[in-house]
Parts: sequence; structure tokens; C-alpha cells
Amino acid sequence: MTAARPAAAEALLKAREAAAAELRLPITDLRVIRLGALQLAYDACQARLVTGQAFDLGDLLRLDAALQELHAQCKAITDAPKVELRIVDGYCLRCQAEIPEDQRYHPIPTSPKPPPKTIDGEVLKPAAPKRKALPAPAAPAEKPHPPGIHEQNGARMQVLDYSAINLWP
Repeated sequence: MTAARPAAAEALLKAREAAAAELRLPITDLRVIRLGALQLAYDACQARLVTGQAFDLGDLLRLDAALQELHAQCKAITDAPKVELRIVDGYCLRCQAEIPEDQRYHPIPTSPKPPPKTIDGEVLKPAAPKRKALPAPAAPAEKPHPPGIHEQNGARMQVLDYSAINLWP
């Protein structure tokens, strides 16, 4: 014979079951356990607020923030796209059973090509693509200023001797 559960344990179990259904995860998943506990604590804070008992409003706000964060983390799980597999050839690859016609894949028909345009019964040919004009050649770069006397090819520079200057007294 099993012992009856306390009311608090029963409430926690119901909160976990609701969280598991909401997240579509097993009841033993840690995210389900956390969501159930947070939701139960949030409900308890709201019950204290309604009955006029003393409680810390910061606790309610922290629980609310934790619930929102957990819902944001689990949103990717609950909003996962559904994948539907359809067999093209009519036979299951696993068991070789024939798939009924209404469950087979039927491609969406494409729209037919429009009839060619005609004038007086003569089919018009598509116009040849227009050739684009080539861009104008770039303007030549401006010539730099004439070089100085010492920068010309073959110019000789006088070697200066600075050895006579005493830089360090």
C-alpha cells in the first residue's frame, strides 16, 4: 500500500506535469523541474499578496525575471519546426509496405509556359540583347612637378663632411 502524498508534493507534481506539457519535454528534464518549481513559488508569492500576508516584493520580481529567462531559453525547443517525411516511390524503405496513394508525395505542378507571341500568324523572335557601351577610358594621371636638380638621373651630389662638428660637448 502506498502512502498518500502531502499536498505540497502533489502541487509540485502537478506544476511539473504542466511544465512538461508546455515545454514538450519529459517530466525528469531539469528545465521542466526548474520551471515547475519557479511557477509554484511564483503562485505562492501571489497567494501571499492576495491574502494580505507580508512578503518581499523583490522576491516576486526575481521569480518573474527567472521565469521569463527560462521561457526565453526554452522557446527554441517549443518553436522547433515540424518535419514531415513523404515517400516518393510509394513503398516504405524500412518495411517495404505500400504507401496509400493519398499519403504519397505529389509534386506541385508548375505553371505552363505562355504561348509565343505572334503577329499575323508569324512567331516573334525575342529581341537580341542590347550591347552596353564600354565606359570611357580614364583620364591620364597628371604629371608630377618636374624633379629638383638633385633628383634627376645622373645628377651628382656633393658629399658633405660633418665630422668636424662636435655635437657632444
